[in-house]
Amino acid sequence: MNIRHDEAQSRFASDHEEPAYLAYDKRADGTLDLHHTAVPPSLEGKGVGSELVRYAIDHARTEGVKIVASCGFVRGWLDRHPDQADVVAP
Repeated sequence: MNIRHDEAQSRFASDHEEPAYLAYDKRADGTLDLHHTAVPPSLEGKGVGSELVRYAIDHARTEGVKIVASCGFVRGWLDRHPDQADVVAP
């Protein structure tokens, strides 16, 4: 799956016919507030949301910033992957 960072629209997006995305807001302190995951019904249950979260976390690490998980899906994903907590803002 191809995922790209669409900085102009503040989201990480897949390249499917029906695109999925993870929207964020960049806060004044540089953290990324991951606030909304959108996956079309045709892609649900196929790991697309998880891939979007992984991509966002990798991006945050590369950029040296932390994330805030306002999105329920992202919070749930982080609960299941405690090894990724180092990128979460205190």
